[in-house]
Amino acid sequence: MTDKEFIDEYILSNWVFSTHMSHHYVSNELFVVTSTDGTLSFAINKFVEFINEIYGEWYCEIEGKYLSDIINEWFENEKSETLKEINDELANLNVVLGPRSWQCVDEHGDIFFWKKLVVKFRDKYSKTLIKTVYDEWFENKVFEVSEKMMNSPWS
Repeated sequence: MTDKEFIDEYILSNWVFSTHMSHHYVSNELFVVTSTDGTLSFAINKFVEFINEIYGEWYCEIEGKYLSDIINEWFENEKSETLKEINDELANLNVVLGPRSWQCVDEHGDIFFWKKLVVKFRDKYSKTLIKTVYDEWFENKVFEVSEKMMNSPWS
């Protein structure tokens, strides 16, 4: 059995990615790792610490990564999969510099407000979750577009 198989079958099989809080160890985190029985929840950094206390931090030769790196990758993959529908919607949007501030626009150039996502996904995701994901995406897009503008030659 490889280290990766051990991690998948004996460590991560007892934990799930979750978007809710079910234990006092998690303060204001929207994305957590929860035990399969629902008794414990941890923010990802606390989960890595918890696992390292039990198993220690070791280097997986075949993967070329440390245990904590594998857990963090698993967490990000689970997060991406869980938020796939929202991310697919966001992929169709752009951020532009408007007359006074940055604006989000759809593929037709119409202003897009994050509350449209809330209406579309009201049965699947909480308003807080959608707003958090949107705000993070928007901030990253503003940085990306700003970077392109600052590095392009003036015409």
